[in-house]
Amino acid sequence: MTAAAAQSGGANSLDLLRAVRAAAESGIFPAAEATPHDPGSPLAREEALTELLRIVSAAHAPAGVDLLCDTGLAARLLPEVDALRFMPALTVTGDEVDRMLALLESCLA
Repeated sequence: MTAAAAQSGGANSLDLLRAVRAAAESGIFPAAEATPHDPGSPLAREEALTELLRIVSAAHAPAGVDLLCDTGLAARLLPEVDALRFMPALTVTGDEVDRMLALLESCLA
């Protein structure tokens, strides 16, 4: 899905979440002014969890999480993560990433 298609109203929240995941995997991100916003349509928990896990484990995960926040999806699905983006940068270790993945799974279970 392109950013233009998402802005035209033809997109739903799951399509947008999948587009964020595809961007996180490919490293191809929309320009800031072309970033679509979450239309607020319903999301199934299992599908959302699957896409979120793929985003945070993708090759370009930090940029994918930023895009998740920019689209408004993080505020809805992971408000704690959205709030953290304005905090000073921290060094994250592999153990912390594992704990974050476990937290995501428990939040959406």
